[in-house]
Amino acid sequence: MRDRYDVIVVGARVAGSTLAALLGDAGASVLLVDRARFPSTTPSTHFFRGAGLVAVLERLGVLEQALALGSPPLTRQFDYEDGGPDAADGPPQGPGEAGFCLSVRREPLDALLLARAAASAEIVEGAAVGALMRDGERVAGVTLRDGRGARAALVVGADGRHSLVAKEVGAADLRLLDG
Repeated sequence: MRDRYDVIVVGARVAGSTLAALLGDAGASVLLVDRARFPSTTPSTHFFRGAGLVAVLERLGVLEQALALGSPPLTRQFDYEDGGPDAADGPPQGPGEAGFCLSVRREPLDALLLARAAASAEIVEGAAVGALMRDGERVAGVTLRDGRGARAALVVGADGRHSLVAKEVGAADLRLLDG
């Protein structure tokens, strides 16, 4: 681990690994840090829309590898209204240009995306962030619980629902609601 990067991404699951790969591919020096060691389970959704993550997997060049994990493309959706026995058959939610959605198990998907991120970012697993470094009010890096630290022009919190980064910067708790 060096002492300076363009970007430090805290959290190496779907969002963090994807961001690290994209930024690294664009030429940024990226440090991707996660407290877990992979492979690692996580209680999280595994349904991904075609216009969302499926399109990103294609952009990263790993869609075929994701399909090889065993999840069939979801090309139909069945909606049951009011608990009735009959389903309305229709296209999947947000199929995008791919034309399908996926329901990939998180453990192998996380491993796939982490491996992809490793092509253009430095990865440190099993290293929890203990604190954010600051230059005045600006976040300027991270200090790991083991005492190592690194600085960056940008620190991104992709560390999930109970984000240390969000807590430390006082980020608003925004909840997305349907309808």
